[in-house]
Amino acid sequence: IRPDHAPNVFVSVLLVRGRVHDLRDASGFETGAPAFKIGYAELTVEPAQRRFAVTVTPGQRIATPGETVTVNLQVLDHAGSPSSGVATVMAVDEAVLGLTSYRTPDPVAQLYSSRPLGVRTGASRHELPHARRSRQERIFPAGDGSTEGFGLSDFPVELRKLFVSTAYWNPDVAVGTDGHASVDIALPDNTTTYRIMAVVVGDQGRVGAADDSIRVRKPLMVQPVIPRFAYTDDQMQVEAVVYNGTAEAGDVELAAEFDGLSDTGEPGPRRVTLEPGGHHSFAFPVRVTGREKAVVRFAARLGTFSDGVEVTVPVLDAGSRR
Repeated sequence: IRPDHAPNVFVSVLLVRGRVHDLRDASGFETGAPAFKIGYAELTVEPAQRRFAVTVTPGQRIATPGETVTVNLQVLDHAGSPSSGVATVMAVDEAVLGLTSYRTPDPVAQLYSSRPLGVRTGASRHELPHARRSRQERIFPAGDGSTEGFGLSDFPVELRKLFVSTAYWNPDVAVGTDGHASVDIALPDNTTTYRIMAVVVGDQGRVGAADDSIRVRKPLMVQPVIPRFAYTDDQMQVEAVVYNGTAEAGDVELAAEFDGLSDTGEPGPRRVTLEPGGHHSFAFPVRVTGREKAVVRFAARLGTFSDGVEVTVPVLDAGSRR
């Protein structure tokens, strides 16, 4: 087996038998006529010399929204020596990738995909004038080629507004001859898990890929639950789910503020006690009064910890309702 046999190669065995006797069976078939049998076996050959060993290492496993994180790459060849190349680096929200069960690209599998058998085997012996067997042999392709008491202004917190699914994309990251490269990723305001993926291409057709992840969180987090769009005069309920990621129980205060929405519910409690790891949903029945857009702001406080979000909801023209 040679490296150029990758990713697969077929081995065939052909057996030929001469005439054994001139007898026929009840149907007139000559059981002793000359015959042959052929078989194929596929051997998978790993293109090891074409595969890079890539390592993705975030500077930290847990970060906060808006923080800048350094990600280091290391590229080694099949012999363990550093190799240069060009990397495509991306950081994507794991929740979005999970919608399609997206897997980190494997360039080796894509560039060196299995090749179907392209050999067709047949024989013309049965067409000879003196052939005893008169039936026709078919030629088959071989193999398997087929709000009360306090308000938002009481919270000295910067609202998280920048929510993006792809935090970073760079298709041209140079990997030095020492096999190292690094990128700085400025995280948006999402609180989620980002998968950091790197696909590396080098000379002589060598490629490789790897991934790692980083969690973006805060000790106290507010998660808005709102519709993707609304129409004027719609009545609906918006919610703020507050998570206590601290090690202590405490009283959580929540404030809400709306632009283009009017709160139609009864004033309710805006304070609740949360245990460590606990969460609580604050509900606000509202009616859409604005046009073009409505803005929802939530802010929460737990002792010295705080968090706030601002989300815009498109308000569509009623004439476009279908």
